[in-house]
Amino acid sequence: TFLGKDVPVSESAFKKALLHIKKTAKPSDIVAVCGSFPGWKDSFGKLLLKLCEEKNLVLCADTYGKPLNFFAFCNNAKGLGILKMNKKELLGLFDKKVAYKKAFEKLVNTNCAKIFAVTNGGENSFIFENGKIFENTPKAVKKIVSATGCGDIVFASLIKFIYCDNVPAKKAFETAQKIASHSAQSPKAIDIPKKYSAK
Repeated sequence: TFLGKDVPVSESAFKKALLHIKKTAKPSDIVAVCGSFPGWKDSFGKLLLKLCEEKNLVLCADTYGKPLNFFAFCNNAKGLGILKMNKKELLGLFDKKVAYKKAFEKLVNTNCAKIFAVTNGGENSFIFENGKIFENTPKAVKKIVSATGCGDIVFASLIKFIYCDNVPAKKAFETAQKIASHSAQSPKAIDIPKKYSAK
């Protein structure tokens, strides 16, 4: 993740980051592209995908704008593990007339990610794995204190449960959303009960 207000990432800086990954990453390690990425170029995505394929790394993305558009429509990326977005970001990729579930199905058919997840706050959300689409509606939250970071929690939880704990995507998604719901109604977002295990 690159932080900084509207500071574009230079090509030399990006290549330095890739070199660091190349030197330190081990096979099956996870590379995550998260949040804002000012100055994104599709050439960055191509270089990153190439590196992940060469080193047998898993690439997971939860971003928006140009990098999301790139990852959403790259249909030949062998190393793309999880692609996550929210409903608004999904619908923004298509004509405004495309309905929510149809947009999800359309992207599933054109995208090469092994797991594709779309969140929708406390409403119906979708996840795709192994040719199957699963729908989940999180349990209603009594009172939302702050929803900030809930999408990040879902993304991080999916990575942990699926790639570290070998949990099927459907179960991982359901549990990830429970954790995000807990965070939304908790004054302490880090106060996650130990009961939330996807195993």
